Amino acid sequence: MGKETKISVDAEKILKVALKNSVNALIADLKENSFEIVSGKDKLPPYLCKASKGDFTTFANLFVDFSVSMDSKVHVGEMFQPSYIEKRLKKQDYYYVLYSAGSDKESHQYVTKVYKYGDWKTEKKVFIITLLVDYAFSHEHRVRELLENSVKQRTHELSEKNDRLNRINEEIIGFLGNIVEARDVESGEHVRRVRGFTYILAEQMMQDYPEYGLTPKKVELISSASALHDIGKIMIPDSILLKAGSLSENEFETMKTHSEKGCEILKFAPKDWSDEYLLTSLEICKYHHEKYDGKGYPLGLLGDDIPISAQIVSIVDCLDALINVRCYKPAYAFDDAYNMILGGECGAFSDKLLRAFIKCKEKLRAHAQDKSSDFKNNSAINADDNPLAGFRILVVDDDEISSMIISDSLSSSGAIVTVANSGEKAVDMLEKGDYGVFDAVLMDIYMPGMDGFETTKAIRRSSFAGAETIPIIAVSTSRRDIDIATATEVGMSSFIFKPVTGQKLSKALISSIRNRTIELQHKLTKTKRLANRDVLTGVRSLAAYTDKVEELKENMKTNKNTRFALVECDINGLKNINDTYGHEIGDVYIVNSCRGICSVFKHSPVYRIGGDEFVVVLEDEDYEARKELMESLRQLVDASVKKKDALHGRISIAAGMAEYNPKKDKTVGDVLKRADTSMYNNKRMMHMTVTD
Repeated sequence: MGKETKISVDAEKILKVALKNSVNALIADLKENSFEIVSGKDKLPPYLCKASKGDFTTFANLFVDFSVSMDSKVHVGEMFQPSYIEKRLKKQDYYYVLYSAGSDKESHQYVTKVYKYGDWKTEKKVFIITLLVDYAFSHEHRVRELLENSVKQRTHELSEKNDRLNRINEEIIGFLGNIVEARDVESGEHVRRVRGFTYILAEQMMQDYPEYGLTPKKVELISSASALHDIGKIMIPDSILLKAGSLSENEFETMKTHSEKGCEILKFAPKDWSDEYLLTSLEICKYHHEKYDGKGYPLGLLGDDIPISAQIVSIVDCLDALINVRCYKPAYAFDDAYNMILGGECGAFSDKLLRAFIKCKEKLRAHAQDKSSDFKNNSAINADDNPLAGFRILVVDDDEISSMIISDSLSSSGAIVTVANSGEKAVDMLEKGDYGVFDAVLMDIYMPGMDGFETTKAIRRSSFAGAETIPIIAVSTSRRDIDIATATEVGMSSFIFKPVTGQKLSKALISSIRNRTIELQHKLTKTKRLANRDVLTGVRSLAAYTDKVEELKENMKTNKNTRFALVECDINGLKNINDTYGHEIGDVYIVNSCRGICSVFKHSPVYRIGGDEFVVVLEDEDYEARKELMESLRQLVDASVKKKDALHGRISIAAGMAEYNPKKDKTVGDVLKRADTSMYNNKRMMHMTVTD
């Protein structure tokens, strides 16, 4: 290096590190297309040592052709061309190149930093240093210095995915709301309108009344959760929900239960939602029929004891109900409906809410008329332009430098990052929940003690909310097929290679969240069955049995080896107990009998298909043990005779079993008929009348 060369302070420091550690470093003259290797020549392969006598372009091309991995060739080849280097360094003092190099059997990750060198205006020289980004060097601070800036530069790619992530989440909520709306109003339209109305009014409340603590994020949260306000109507019978006319007193009492039943459903289905979202959904679902004067239901809350989210949804729900046709009323004109609310015909609302409601009149009218809009004000929602804003991510990595690089990258995109330095620590943090609920886990697969695979299996076995569905993304330098296959087997959602770039991470998160959405949708398609759970006994009901029959029918069509048996049980003497002791004692008798049936058939679904009738479907191991189980049921009934009455556990059950015979049975009903005949024969043997 000549004395005339002017080296920047930064380049001097890096050069000292390179010389000390024999790291590859060279100085290239773009004008002369020449170069000089100043460090690490002894570590270069022979063909590159020979190329050192030629020009820089030849050296770069040979390096890319013979050393750089296939997945990095195009990217790296361009970034090492003299014309590209000069173009990049016109705008900045340096840039990074991240790539894989080596053979298919042994590939490593590298980072190269390209600096302006000396007097750039007159000389056009560059200083190029290359570092191995593998475990052996991962504890050196120079890797962190080089990588963290590079990753930050590329995280802007995540912003292009933000809208897609939002749409996925919106689809989940819309799916839930539409389950209800498909029953009693035009599918989805009520949900769309209420969400829009909620957003408009909540935004106005945020602007006018800061004391409620509303923020753009909270406004979006409330409007999204408003879709779930009537989810409890799933559990209301059609005869009441769709009744054309006024409800009787008893019918109205049943209708009122939808607010609390909705909370039961929400607690069951969406456990992997954030605490804030779940709380807001529960508030809206339970309290959107409360009134400001305390005359609402279910609790008769007064004033601002009613959460502001529920207050907002309450008034816009009234508006939408008034301006649209319902089975019990025609539609009112918008102005008439508006005046009815202001006049108190829909119950009492706070003065603050009504003032904001008045200000929003024209926005509400426009939204009611525009069926193509869901009134999402993206400029307000995404004001901070951070693509991962609000995402809570747990990084599991025993390497401090690696976890710092990933954490900085995610934090710069708005994520809330927590680091666990071992698999054991990660599992403990997730199970205790002291750090809140995480939206995703980035998991290093090679760690001392419990590795990433074992940690993932432990997480999936855990009982904390979301353990089965939380995205777990494998992060590793390994490209071995067996590692990728193992990651899938243990329950990881995706696999990305180090170094973690914005593009890789974005794709992995999108894929994982999409998969989680699909899983959640599959689970929520079964949510309606909650309404069909037998309230008295807790076992499955007739509607659930109907679903099981459809499943069995499909198996009968597609699988020649289908095997199952049906057991029909009938409780003896229920009518006599009801007439003699009252229905309360009769209910105790039913519950005790059901418990007896369930205690015998522990591994099979039990369905209550009538007041005193139950059906058990025997498959797999219970099918194999069907005769022994029937004998156990008989012994249980006989043993209960020692108990003096129904209240103290005495039960009498007649039961009959029939096995599916593919040669005789065309339908599941054929099997049930034979089980029914067997049950009545058993009843006669027990000296009971057929009408009991």
